Amino acid sequence: AHLGGDEHYNYPPDMERFRLNWDSVPTMPSIRAKGAILHFVSYVEGKISRIRHDVLEEIEGLDSVMDMHIYPQFLEEGNEISKTVDIRSDTGWAHLMNDDEIEFRRDYDR
Repeated sequence: AHLGGDEHYNYPPDMERFRLNWDSVPTMPSIRAKGAILHFVSYVEGKISRIRHDVLEEIEGLDSVMDMHIYPQFLEEGNEISKTVDIRSDTGWAHLMNDDEIEFRRDYDR
């Protein structure tokens, strides 16, 4: 790929329109939305005695939550779980995004 800057480069006639005008690219992009990837953490270990489906549905229903997944082993009562110690032992994740910073912060803090 040619990214420009070499004025001696001869573009094929049908490709000139694809050349990127670097002067039109802002130094700092504008922020249009806030976003985060959250990883759910287990602070305890032992047997799962209860699944709070109402809480999971509430989180999933937040305006900023674009997608969410709880790993299946954490959705079955009686399963043994360990404390989260790294990314491979988290219990799931959520993708948050919102163009309203106040809503994003509210949902993130929830």
